[in-house]
Amino acid sequence: MGFAGSVTIGFSMVDRMRELLACPPNSAWMPEVVAEWWPDDARKVYLSFDEATRRLGCHLMMFSVHPNDDNGLWPRAFVYIFKSPHFEPIPVRPSDAMAIGSGAASEPCRTELERLCSDDEHKFDLMQAEVGTPGGIATVLSFDLAMLIRKHEPTGVSPHLHICAARRGNITVFPNNFITHTEKGPVEFTMPIVANNLAGLQSLLSEGGDEAVGCTC
Repeated sequence: MGFAGSVTIGFSMVDRMRELLACPPNSAWMPEVVAEWWPDDARKVYLSFDEATRRLGCHLMMFSVHPNDDNGLWPRAFVYIFKSPHFEPIPVRPSDAMAIGSGAASEPCRTELERLCSDDEHKFDLMQAEVGTPGGIATVLSFDLAMLIRKHEPTGVSPHLHICAARRGNITVFPNNFITHTEKGPVEFTMPIVANNLAGLQSLLSEGGDEAVGCTC
């Protein structure tokens, strides 16, 4: 699950969902069922914070695949968006380009991203990238997105991306690091140090004398 808005609330949402989705081996949750009951728990987390923190907002995007239902060659995928204060589930249709956070209003980026999602020739090229290389679709698409962001430079959106690939029994999150070759030699595009929990963020910020309280993304 990704989040935008208050970083403090967002990390708390991720922690709470991780707790709730714990289940015995060889069992799994139905994504559409999770989307039904999650709003109640999300509201409880949201309301546990003071009003000033709640004013920063919290939008969530949940990624998942069905444990036994397929859509063609791949497991059926589900994406839902939840927005404060009510967190009612908003389903994302296949091939729709949806966003949360500061980059959601960047029209040039959205238009180009929608083209990437709807262009049949490009989708065929993406599927070819998966042949013999699990995760190839995500790798190619992440490079396209990085180039797109560099071109349009939407405010508050970095070309450094974390790619989340959801598969049955496995969730992989990886950066879109790559190397380009120039006349002066290879140039590395590498993800800077990032935090994956609130304690880690506070540790990073404290080095410069800052605090995580009030941070948004």
